Amino acid sequence: RLVQTFFGIGICFGAVSLEADRLWRLQAKQEASQLLVGYTGRIRDAKASRPEDKERIRAEVLASGVEDEVDAAIQVLLDSGVSSPALQTAVSRAGKLTQAGYWSLSTVLCSWVTWVSMCLYYITDAAEGYEHSKAHGRCAELDMICSDPAEASRCKT
Repeated sequence: RLVQTFFGIGICFGAVSLEADRLWRLQAKQEASQLLVGYTGRIRDAKASRPEDKERIRAEVLASGVEDEVDAAIQVLLDSGVSSPALQTAVSRAGKLTQAGYWSLSTVLCSWVTWVSMCLYYITDAAEGYEHSKAHGRCAELDMICSDPAEASRCKT
């Protein structure tokens, strides 16, 4: 019963986590659409709330000669939800990797519940089998030697 109870509670939490995943996806879509407002795909055309910030960033990017790399990194961020040197390399080799930076709470939770439930099943099955064999005096089935005098009377040798 322990395994079934744990599994049932885990499934309930899994259902709740599906709703959390849905809300997170909705929020991510809203954030992405806000980032795309006025975005042309080039850092050169970017806008800033403070003109001096825009000019300072633009001058630094142009001086460093990495304008194309910055544009590519921003595109990876918009497509994948995250940007890192490793992910940029992967995108340059494999192409667009949409939502690579996102994960699903429900998938993690359901996988964990399944894994723990299986472990609990095997542990409880072994413990119940041991107790059943011991209660019926079949210690030989357990490959054990009854060396405890208190238990020896229950074991058929």
